[in-house]
Amino acid sequence: MSKRPGSLKDVAVCAVDDPLSSRTWSGTPRALCLAMERAGRLHSAAGLSPRFKLLRGLIRLASFVYYRGSDDWKRGALCRQICARRLARLCRDRLVAHVLHTGTFTVPARPPAGARHFLYCDSTWHIWSRRAQPSGYRSAKYLSDAERLERQAYRAVRHIFTTAQYVKDDLTDYYQVPMDAVTVVGTGRGAIQPWFGEKQPDNGLILFAAKQRFADKGGDLLVQGFKLARQRDARLTLHIAGDDQYLRLFSREPGIQPHGHVSLAELQQLFNQASLFAMPAPFEPWGLVYLESLSCKTPVLGLARNALPEIIQHGRYGFLVDKPEPEAVAEALLTAFRDPDRLRRMGEEGQRYCLDKFDWDKVADRILDQMSAP
Repeated sequence: MSKRPGSLKDVAVCAVDDPLSSRTWSGTPRALCLAMERAGRLHSAAGLSPRFKLLRGLIRLASFVYYRGSDDWKRGALCRQICARRLARLCRDRLVAHVLHTGTFTVPARPPAGARHFLYCDSTWHIWSRRAQPSGYRSAKYLSDAERLERQAYRAVRHIFTTAQYVKDDLTDYYQVPMDAVTVVGTGRGAIQPWFGEKQPDNGLILFAAKQRFADKGGDLLVQGFKLARQRDARLTLHIAGDDQYLRLFSREPGIQPHGHVSLAELQQLFNQASLFAMPAPFEPWGLVYLESLSCKTPVLGLARNALPEIIQHGRYGFLVDKPEPEAVAEALLTAFRDPDRLRRMGEEGQRYCLDKFDWDKVADRILDQMSAP
């Protein structure tokens, strides 16, 4: 990306938590900030929720009481009101022209005058509430507010940028956002670097990586499917990395190699060696890890839902499982390794596609072009 002639540092990137932290939304706001900075347009990066643990704890408690036991305080009205006040001060004191919200939680009902507000998101409340596993109790008041506040956020912004087409479809179909007010811009890639060495697709090496939420990432489903598949193909090995509890859970399972917590360098090596990355997650809105896999010539296996069909081009660069059942996962694993030449070809073509399409500088360019429109 080249710096735009005469461009001003006029874009503030906002999140509930610190946008420059790699822990916030898997580093997505940070990647956007760095790309905006390379373009010469980043004015500031602002985390809008209170930084002090005591104050955050009080807000969480108040939200818990108000919503009668629902614990998702960041989605609630109180957190949004506090974020709105902090945002108003930012726009007033720093003379920001454009605000890019990385999520609806920071979008105020009535945006401060002077700045134009935009949204970047990988899901909607409508999608999330119907497909994701609830992390806790959801009261009727919580559900009502979540729906109302989500609609309010979409009305308040000038334009919405989504990671995938299925999110745009939900915005236009369910929330009735005009088609020309939503643009699919995708994402860039994660921390894993592209690998250009030779793969050994007949080695039977399958990789699953997740730092947390093992079941939500499809870990249980994959293990069950793998056991069935290995009964028919003893070459298969499953490497599970990301959390030290895996060492305890899977150290005695035949064909499963647990790695626990690994460094980035160790994870890079696992991606380089793997012939297939498998993560049949019941709900993964996007999945940077899928792109990291493709960038290492490693085809992807997952459920045929959410963004994965778009990412692997409906089976061109990986394998889609129609049903979240162990038998279906097992059959897909066996199909993948039945033809090593096809697996190698998928990996090589998938890498070229991934490196050409998914780039944070290109994402920032698409967003900045729309921000510059009249």
